[in-house]
Formats: sequence, structure tokens, C-alpha cells
Amino acid sequence: MTYQIHKFKKLATLVEEHTPQEGINITELESFGTYRASSTQGRTPEIDIPAIVIVVQGKKVCYVGDQKHVYGAGKVLIGFYPAPVETEILEASPENPYLAVGVSLDMGRMAEMLLRIDQFDEAAPQAVSTDLSAKFAIDLSDQLLDPFIRLFDVLANPRDAAILGDAIVDEIYYRLLCDERSGELRSLLQQKGKIQ
Repeated sequence: MTYQIHKFKKLATLVEEHTPQEGINITELESFGTYRASSTQGRTPEIDIPAIVIVVQGKKVCYVGDQKHVYGAGKVLIGFYPAPVETEILEASPENPYLAVGVSLDMGRMAEMLLRIDQFDEAAPQAVSTDLSAKFAIDLSDQLLDPFIRLFDVLANPRDAAILGDAIVDEIYYRLLCDERSGELRSLLQQKGKIQ
């Protein structure tokens, strides 16, 4: 794990505080929300939206076709396209619910951020995997953890949320596009452009 434990505990506390209801809890920032499940759940079909999600407590399995992805605390899930999936929550209880926090992905804004990054980078990073999927996971780092904590901080003031919220989401996009797995994101962005 590449994050500081005390920061991760702070994030977990913030998620707990901002997740009063079971299921999805949307915050004052439209693209920012949390999720709670207080019991395990069997394999259930659903449609995943494009999002960046940090698991802070519990464990979840996501089935995409023949692929099985297991996610626990400290993993960042990146879902790039709306996709039919099946999910199963393996670890959750009323005392220790499954908790996650996420930001929905705006492909247009992410593509704009990529163009800005490319003005500085001479060579684009290559994908480390040839099996590109619309969903994959990376380890959480402080560089991603910090802006998620700041998103919670701005919720305390409606003016801060309205003015600073989008800038912090842009920072999350930037951190992802500079991550060691950014080659996959670039390839998927290019594929998305061709599809559109």
C-alpha cells in the first residue's frame, strides 16, 4: 500500500459520517457520492456507471463477463464505460459495513485534461496490459487519497463546494492520468473517441 494509514483512517471516518443510508448517498457535489452495505449480498446484476471508487472498508467482487475482480480496502476501482456487471459483497456487517466513496467520470473533462498533460509529456506512457478492460483496479496512493479528503472538506461550505469542487475533481483526473496505469486510461479514452 502506498498511502499513509492515518490519512486512510481519516477518509474512512469521513465516508462513515457522510453515508447515513444504505446504498448510494449523493453529496452536495453531484459527481461525488458514497456507498454503504451493512450486510453481505449475493451475486446481483446491475449497470456500473463510469466512476473512480475507493473501497474504504469491507470486500466486494465484480463479475464482468468471464472476469472476476475482488476489491478490498485500499483499492481504487476504475470503471470506464457503463457496463452490465454482477456484484457480490463478501464482507459487511452492521458493525463494519462495506463502505466506498466515488467520483463519476466525465469523459470530456478527462480528455481535456489528457490534452493539457500531453503538452508537457514528450512520450505518452504505454499500457502495461494488452487485455484492456472497461474496469480495472489500482492501489490507492496519497496522491489520490488527498483530493478525496479535500472533497469532503469543501462540503462543509456551499460556496467552497460550488467553486472548488470541480477543480478538485479535475485534480483526481490528473492524478489518474499520471499514474503508472495511465497507459490503459489513455488507450481506453482513444477507444471511446472512436466509438463516439
